[in-house]
Amino acid sequence: MAQAQYLQVRIWYTIDGSSQYILARSPDKFPVHPLGTTSSHRGTFATTSLKLCLHSICRSSPELMHFGQRDFSIYALDPSESDAAPNTAALASGSSSSQSHPSLQQPPPGVAVGMGLMSWALAAPDDSASVTGIMNTMASGESALEVVFALRGTLHTPQPPVFQLGTQNSNHWQSQTPVSAPMHMPPAQPMHLNQALHCIARYQAAFPLSRL
Repeated sequence: MAQAQYLQVRIWYTIDGSSQYILARSPDKFPVHPLGTTSSHRGTFATTSLKLCLHSICRSSPELMHFGQRDFSIYALDPSESDAAPNTAALASGSSSSQSHPSLQQPPPGVAVGMGLMSWALAAPDDSASVTGIMNTMASGESALEVVFALRGTLHTPQPPVFQLGTQNSNHWQSQTPVSAPMHMPPAQPMHLNQALHCIARYQAAFPLSRL
């Protein structure tokens, strides 16, 4: 991994599928690790701390921090996965919203990566989780890292014990689970990932990274 640089981080985020993106600026310069460039992208990819980004979001929108019954699922756009992204245009072609907004027919430049619940990430004992963004030069001439999030409201769920264990303890946890014990899984709830991807595509169309 490249040596860390300390840059301002600009965090774009949308809440519950809104077309309006909110900008949170990091109060301080965060450690940023450049990943390099590719032939299909102009910018330089870099990673930074997920937890620090969430702290900035909560600082900008403190109403998001009430984790009594409500929580937020986190989806972070990873632009480094652009070449691996599936063709979401085909999946979205049947929706009325896509037909009324032709720009949403194009797949977004990246993949929305599920990062769990916001309360889980903020309560994590370490700072190992990272997100990927693009380094850009601002109007001031300074470099900054830009990352994009989609937050979706959901019921708060306590973090399952298996998520709290490290890899070295996962086998131990599995050995404590009776093989014959029935597992009662709640009905799956639709996550509407396509809607989050559409919002990210709308953001990219309205705010090209070259103009930010």
